Amino acid sequence: MIKVINAQVNFPEIGGDDQNLPGLISEIYNFAFAIVGLAVFIQFLRAGFGWLTAAGNPGNIGDAKQKMQNAIIGAILLAASWLILNVINPDLVNNTFKFGIPGT
Repeated sequence: MIKVINAQVNFPEIGGDDQNLPGLISEIYNFAFAIVGLAVFIQFLRAGFGWLTAAGNPGNIGDAKQKMQNAIIGAILLAASWLILNVINPDLVNNTFKFGIPGT
């Protein structure tokens, strides 16, 4: 059993007292990462439900398999985007990147 306590996704905020460009970009990236991950999960569930209710119809099963394959490809692309950014510069995904802007 997996227990998730206090899981939350913060919406990116524009403005504020402590807002700077690197922080905003990092918040937008993390928000988009969470939304795409949620979309992949929901698509996989939809495909599984479609396969479950296909009642042996090969056309519906093939459609469900295609949706699952697309969801897996989406998850691989999501992981690859994080991996590429982490290989280029780990500061890009850790919110420690400085753009050379004075005061950041």
